[in-house]
Amino acid sequence: MHKSSGLAINGAFLHRDAYPEGRVASEYLRAFQSLKKQQRYYEILADLEVLLTEDSYTDVPGLTARYEQKGKLPRPVWQQTQLPMMAKNRLLLNFCNIGPIFRSHAVGFIHDVNVYESPQSYSKPYVLYTKFLNAMMGKHYKRIYTVSQYSADALVEKGVVKRENIRVIHNGVDHADRTPTDERILSEHGLKKNGYVLGLSNSYKHKNMGVVMDCFSKMARPQHHVSMPLVLFGPDMKETFQDEGIEPSNQVVFTGRVSEGERRALYENALCFVFPSKHEGFGLPPVEAMRLGCPVIASRCASIPEVCGEAAMYADADDVSSWSAAILEHAENSVLRSKNSALGIAQAAQYTWETAARHLLDDLLEIR
Repeated sequence: MHKSSGLAINGAFLHRDAYPEGRVASEYLRAFQSLKKQQRYYEILADLEVLLTEDSYTDVPGLTARYEQKGKLPRPVWQQTQLPMMAKNRLLLNFCNIGPIFRSHAVGFIHDVNVYESPQSYSKPYVLYTKFLNAMMGKHYKRIYTVSQYSADALVEKGVVKRENIRVIHNGVDHADRTPTDERILSEHGLKKNGYVLGLSNSYKHKNMGVVMDCFSKMARPQHHVSMPLVLFGPDMKETFQDEGIEPSNQVVFTGRVSEGERRALYENALCFVFPSKHEGFGLPPVEAMRLGCPVIASRCASIPEVCGEAAMYADADDVSSWSAAILEHAENSVLRSKNSALGIAQAAQYTWETAARHLLDDLLEIR
């Protein structure tokens, strides 16, 4: 057995702007920080080092791990050439779907199967590149981790990894209440408690936001019209959706990117959170909403029922009337809204980053 002297982290995600897989990596590193004090995990975490290129990066607040920077190659090339040498004989942990493909003393996360199930959401070169990386990681790595049983089953079915070499570790969601609420965003957009519906502003085809937007267009769907604002937070604005053939009505409010405190305020004051996605590896946003007491309406697709359980109200992914009815039911029934809020809080409580980190480290101790 290859006995590792410790753990090295592929830190390439710290060179990028915030994105979902990068958030997951940062939360694991924060959890490692607290677990390092426990004797069981001390040895594997004592020499923890985050490996980076010589480009600028944003570190994880409060993390005392060492950062090593070496190499000025473009990151895709750096990860295949310089990174394995920097890791030396340590077990290399790759959190964000990408890692050196010929290194065997490594483990990695593949978070979803979107490039297989919704290739139209991405460019053809990206789909081909990601499928190639997935296949090579699945072939060479000691372990592949993913974030739901749904994704694990799909990766096995697609031939990416053998069943015995994949493990499921659900994400945590307790980061959602770490930052104090910043309610200034509500007054900025004229929003009142329970007076708007909240959603994610993402124009990828598999996110399926058009079906919900139709509920807020009196002209497009007068018989299913919801007469309150639909507030969408995230990177995509009105023009991005228009480029995808979706015409948002004037009831749709685009906030753009928001801070942690602003996002918390939006969740805590929304009537409900809508999540019509068709393909998800885990689906953090609806569980974040649950954590903060916001009732969730979601599609019964992919990993969503596994993760949200019976705490969400489900709507038919492609049926505007189904979404409209579910939203109006929450608007008209405060008892239902309170019930679903409580169910969501209880459901989300099981997903913590410390639990996820323990599961990961326990497995790494077996294989290193």
